[in-house]
Amino acid sequence: MTAKEHAEIKRLKAELREARMENEFLEEAAAFFARESG
Repeated sequence: MTAKEHAEIKRLKAELREARMENEFLEEAAAFFARESG
């Protein structure tokens, strides 16, 4: 694997980790607002 490929994989893993954290936050927020509204 080249250094460029390794860097791309590292970047993509970081992006995936961030997207998963955002998704978890949005799920929690949706659950919170669902409880609050009814």
